Amino acid sequence: MSLVEPTTGNSKRMVESPAAIPCTHCGLPVPKGLLDAASREQFCCSGCKSAFQLIHSCGLDAFYLMAEPDRAGSSLTRRDSNQSQQFSEFDHSSFIDKYGRKLNDEVSEISLLLDGVHCAACIWLIEKLPRIVPGVLEVKLNWARQTARIRWQTKQAQLSQISSTLYQLGYRPHPVRDSENELRRRQENRRHLVRIGIAAAAAGNNMLIAAALYLGMFSHMAFGMTQLLRIASCVIGVAALLGPGRVFLKGAANAMRTRTPHMDLPIALGLTVGSFAGVINTIRGTGEIWFDTLSVLIFLLLVGRWFQFRQQNRAADAVEMLYQLTPKTARKIVDGQSVETFVDLLHKDDLLDVRP
Repeated sequence: MSLVEPTTGNSKRMVESPAAIPCTHCGLPVPKGLLDAASREQFCCSGCKSAFQLIHSCGLDAFYLMAEPDRAGSSLTRRDSNQSQQFSEFDHSSFIDKYGRKLNDEVSEISLLLDGVHCAACIWLIEKLPRIVPGVLEVKLNWARQTARIRWQTKQAQLSQISSTLYQLGYRPHPVRDSENELRRRQENRRHLVRIGIAAAAAGNNMLIAAALYLGMFSHMAFGMTQLLRIASCVIGVAALLGPGRVFLKGAANAMRTRTPHMDLPIALGLTVGSFAGVINTIRGTGEIWFDTLSVLIFLLLVGRWFQFRQQNRAADAVEMLYQLTPKTARKIVDGQSVETFVDLLHKDDLLDVRP
């Protein structure tokens, strides 16, 4: 960067200005008034200096090696040193009951929405919170939703202390309520995965049995062994239909009961007819049994249904994120001073400072 400095007469000369010194923590240019010639580290604000000292004191300097080179202005939230965030209300029992849950008498869990999370270094640093705050047991960050699920021991650490530490690191926490719908979706996703696992095991074993039967046709396998393999395939196939495949049977039954046919009806009809014919041929000891095909079909249908479930959840998450744009805080007058607090913690007769 260069500046043009006027001189006597009509001549001008170029004067080289010193390059801007980046902040050691966030990478933003350091104002001249905050430069410290005696220090190797330079900071653009007191917030970055506090965050750097906290990270360095906990031995987490690897954060700066993982952070992106172009993190200036976006790696962590730059904070005004004159502003302060009050987290004392996070320790109220009403706040914990509303936004978190108690796992037992000593351990609680809560989800917090964090500002400023944008890269792998942020995730790594936030999940190292148990090394910074004694009493924090586990931190899991959902990068897509920028929410951190925190589990801590209530007798060793307070939620206000945890939130204040996150704020010092540059990630401003906001309470986010774990709705019953979110819990239901997690449970449903777990059921999907269990069904897929069982169906995959049944399909894999039936494919092995089918391969043995087809190869036995050319090697003149004994009838007793052939019948034993057919019975094993029948048992596994029926178990796959009545186990993970039962979801299609229930859907078809509900469709017939309510007279609203949908895709589960033809799927259940095909699976039932194929299984019934396979059982009859197994008892007769002749004919095709098709249980290998039916087991693979159940597995693939369940995988497709799981993908559909995931896409619906992502669409729902995108809609829920729109609600995060609404204001979450207000300024309440306490002892003649304006204190920032969360709107969900306001009560009747509170005096508010409403600014333009």
